[in-house]
Amino acid sequence: MLISWLGELDTFVEKLIQVFRVAPPGSVAVLIVGSLLIGFLAGLLLSRLKRWRDPSPHPPPGPSSSPLEEHIARLKAALKSSDELWRFHDDAPPRHLLNKIHAGQMKVVVLLNLKGGVSKTTLAANIGVYYATLGMKVLLIDMDYQGSLTAMMLVAAGLTNGPSVVDSVIETGDERLVKEAANLEAKLGPIRLLSAGKSLHSVENRVQIGWLIEPKPARDIRFNLLRFLTSDEVSRANFDVVLIDSPPRLTTGTINALAGATDFAIPTILDGAATANVGTLLDDTRALFVRHLNPHLRLAGIIPTRTEVGTELKDFEVENKKLLIREAREKWGEGSYMFEAFTPDRIDVARMAGSAIPVLSGNEEVAGPYKRVAKELADRIWGKGQWPKK
Repeated sequence: MLISWLGELDTFVEKLIQVFRVAPPGSVAVLIVGSLLIGFLAGLLLSRLKRWRDPSPHPPPGPSSSPLEEHIARLKAALKSSDELWRFHDDAPPRHLLNKIHAGQMKVVVLLNLKGGVSKTTLAANIGVYYATLGMKVLLIDMDYQGSLTAMMLVAAGLTNGPSVVDSVIETGDERLVKEAANLEAKLGPIRLLSAGKSLHSVENRVQIGWLIEPKPARDIRFNLLRFLTSDEVSRANFDVVLIDSPPRLTTGTINALAGATDFAIPTILDGAATANVGTLLDDTRALFVRHLNPHLRLAGIIPTRTEVGTELKDFEVENKKLLIREAREKWGEGSYMFEAFTPDRIDVARMAGSAIPVLSGNEEVAGPYKRVAKELADRIWGKGQWPKK
């Protein structure tokens, strides 16, 4: 087609040249018309050549993406980051419930570290039992599907393992579930336990996936625990403190725990790797919770754990402690706090105490460190001299 068109153009140009040859010399009209024709033909030629090389440089727009396609595209992008994933439906948090949990006397404390093996479970159990000996009403929540806190507390209470009650709390936030919490009072004092088991893992995945794929979820599953903790049933139970043992993963349970907490504490080993790990954890917590889901969440402090057995920290532990608090102040602010109390390595504690819960041992040498941590935590969350009076 192009060759044929060029042949016709060549014939037309030849005839035009003949017109120029017979025109009277100096004819202004001929010069003007000729110049215009040549310019027009040159432009036409360039236009045809461009269209020949790219027949459809601007194809007509196709149909616009459907809402479902747009939703899937956003979800694919969010999957690249856990922070973005948990802000995928970035609805406003329930301010009235957050105000209620932060204004109340009941404190909700998450023991948090995304690194395993730092004694979160041992701390939760011992702090809870110690507070119970002071007459405080304690609710322990096991958020790890491995169920370590559940097993530890039920064995100490002489009870058998039951269903994973926390599953339904994460799935529905139903306040009536507080009545299904295991009652440990016969042997351990006024402690109730929301138990966890392997089924929690599939429940967390199902709840999260259901929330993500729904374009407009009817319920924000990130706040199911908050709804539970601020319910009338839990208020009537009159708990003084809720201690949550979180897993070393950013699961649906961990998100719920931090979205419904008044405070969090970071147990950590005083080694070289701890500094970077705690700094990253504080960055992530501030980005997702303080800026979005729970603006009034407080850092109760960083708790040194699994130290060398003894009454004093070793030189390398002292140096790492200084690095940690410096890192925390850079990430969280000058209000960051490092506990003076610390707990020794859990293996040595178990050997010396003969129990996974040293506070129950009657041996002050091994129970003392956990009591000191518990007292310091109470000062941090209630204020010195402001503990619940029993």
